[in-house]
Amino acid sequence: MTTEDHPSRTPEAALSDPEREGRLFDLLQEVLGWPPEERQWRLEEACDGTGVEAGEILELLEEEDELGDFLETPLVPTPPDAVPEPGPEVLPERIGAFRILRLLGEGGMGRVFLAEQREPVVRRVALNLMRGELLSKEGRARFLAEQQALARLDHAHIARLLEAGVTDDHHPFFAMEWVDGEPLLPYCDARALSVEARLEIFLEICAAVQHAHQKQVLHRDLKPSNVLVAEPDGRPVPKVIDFGIAKSLGQDLGLTGSFDLVGTPLYMS
Repeated sequence: MTTEDHPSRTPEAALSDPEREGRLFDLLQEVLGWPPEERQWRLEEACDGTGVEAGEILELLEEEDELGDFLETPLVPTPPDAVPEPGPEVLPERIGAFRILRLLGEGGMGRVFLAEQREPVVRRVALNLMRGELLSKEGRARFLAEQQALARLDHAHIARLLEAGVTDDHHPFFAMEWVDGEPLLPYCDARALSVEARLEIFLEICAAVQHAHQKQVLHRDLKPSNVLVAEPDGRPVPKVIDFGIAKSLGQDLGLTGSFDLVGTPLYMS
C-alpha cells in the first residue's frame, strides 16, 4: 500500500500516533494466529472502527512472509546425509553446589533433576531448574512465585524447599526434599491397600492441603501423580509435590489472565 492510497496520511504521520501503532501491533499479533485463507474477511471485520485498515496488516504480513522465507532458505543446500542425527541431551554436571545425577522429569516451568549436595551436609535433592526459553520477566516471576509459595510451607506431608539460587548463566533454580517414593495410585494398587488404609493416606494428604491453604497457598494442580508415597519407617508417608502452578493468595503478580487455564482438566473443579 502506498501513500497515494491515503493522501491525507503520510507514513511519518502514521508512526507519530502511538495509540494507533498499538492497535496495529495488537491486530497483527491476532492475525498471525488465523488460517491464511480467513485473514482477508476476518481482518475487515476486526479493523472496523479501529483506525487501522486491513490492507496495512496484509502488507505487513507479506513483508514478514518474505523475510521469513529469506531467513529460512540456506545459501548452500545441505545434503540429506550431512544432517547430523540428534544425540542424547547432555545433562549439566553441576548446578550451584549440587552435582547432577540424572533427570527426574520435566514440567511446564523447568526440568527436575536428582542431585547430590556434599556441603555443608550430604543429601540428595530434587533440583528444579528453570527452562531457558522462559527467561522472560513473566516466566521468571512465575518461577520465583513458586519458590516463595514453597518457602511458606512447613508440613510433614509436603516436600520441603531446601535452597534457592541462580546459576552462572542466570537460570533460577531451587532444591527440594527428594521423595524416594511412588506415585499415589500405583503405590496403593501394587499393595492392594484396603479402603481403610487408603483413607488414612488420604487424610494425611488433606492435612497437607489444609496447611497450604492456611498459609494462603493454593496448589492448583493437585492430582494423584503429584503425591508420592515413601516408607521411611516401614509405613506409608505421602508427600505433596510439584507446586509449579501454585498461587499465593496474598500475592498479586498479575500472571494469570481471566481466561487462562491452569491445572489438569480431569482433576479441576
